Formats: sequence, C-alpha cells, structure tokens
Amino acid sequence: VSAQPRYIGEIGLRGGVAFYNGDINSSKVFRDLSPAAGAFLRFKANDFLNFKIDGGFANLKCDARNYTENAMPDVPQDGSDIYPFAFDKRIMTFDALIIWNFFKYGFSNYDKDVKRHTPYAMLGPTMSLAREWSGNEFRGGIAFGAGYKFKLGERVNIGVEFTMHKIFSDDLDIDEYDYLDDPYKMGKVKYKNNDYYSLLMGFISFDVFRKRGSCRYIGK
Repeated sequence: VSAQPRYIGEIGLRGGVAFYNGDINSSKVFRDLSPAAGAFLRFKANDFLNFKIDGGFANLKCDARNYTENAMPDVPQDGSDIYPFAFDKRIMTFDALIIWNFFKYGFSNYDKDVKRHTPYAMLGPTMSLAREWSGNEFRGGIAFGAGYKFKLGERVNIGVEFTMHKIFSDDLDIDEYDYLDDPYKMGKVKYKNNDYYSLLMGFISFDVFRKRGSCRYIGK
C-alpha cells in the first residue's frame, strides 16, 4: 500500500498593506496605509519548525501634518513648505525567518494529531533596499511577527500574517530632504533610533518538493 505523500516545501504569493513608525509617527498603527506585495518559499524542517525566505516591495509614506500630537518642531500647520516634513518611498524587502507552528500542521487521513490550521510565530533577519536612503542603499534589521494558516486541500494553503521590521538605522523616513534625519536635534541616540515598518499580508501557497512518507505496515 502506498503511503500518503508529504511535501517539504511551500511556494506562495502574498499581498496586503504596509505602514511606518518612526520620528513622525511614533506609536500609531495602521495609519497612512500603502500597498505591499511579494512572494515566498517555505521549507519544512519538522512538524513544527519551518524556514521561510520571502521578498517583495512595500510603499511607505507619512505626513507630519497628520500627527500634531507628536509635537515635532517647526512643522507648518497651514500646509506651506511641507515637503521636508513628509516622505513617500518604495522599498524592496528580503526576509529569512524561522517559523514555529503552534500545532502539528498538515493534511493527513490517519494521524489525528495533525491539524489543518495553526497559528505561528516568526523571527529572523531582514534586509531593505531603497534609493532614498542617506548613503548606502541597503539597510539591515530584524523582523518578527505572527500569523495563521489554513489548509484548503492536500496541497493548498491560505493565511494571514503580521510582521514588524526594525531597521538598524534612523533614516527610513528620509526622502530628498534630511530634516527627518534628526528633527529633535538630539544626535544619534539609541532610543531615538526607532524606525520600523510593518506588513499585514494575506497569502495563498502550494506545497512543493514531494517526499514520500513511510508506509505503515501491519503484519499478520
């Protein structure tokens, strides 16, 4: 009797929205939403541990006039000369993430411990690329987040995930002007190096790289 096949890979597409947190928007989430999209490849190490490589793009924008509670210095309230206090840029993103499934995830007709859905947590390094950085176009950082996935069929998965990306620099919000590089005139202190961008993405994926499972044999 042939055993039920297993798949150790997963390839998919994702799309959703992105938003920024930094000197202008220090704490508000899901503000100034912009589109984001990408693709990913996931590898299954065991029933709980996965590794994912993904890439894509996200548009990020913010306008200081919409965040008067942040009390940024010298921001005009009449709309004049606003360009140094706003930015709009597109970045490319690359992540290498370790994923931990909370449940034993998969599709099985005989293993009752296997579930067709699971929440999961993610952590790993990230790299961002944009032309408008000050200096080098690449910026490293760390990404972390959580998600939920559901198996529609033996090889088809859908889900949603939220990730935050901490950039190891303070120039995510710099466009063609450098005012937002240090708007509070505090110098490069660590606790003001607080540039993040976040992604809320839905995805669909297909299992690939078939690996034949071991056959369960019951003797006479």
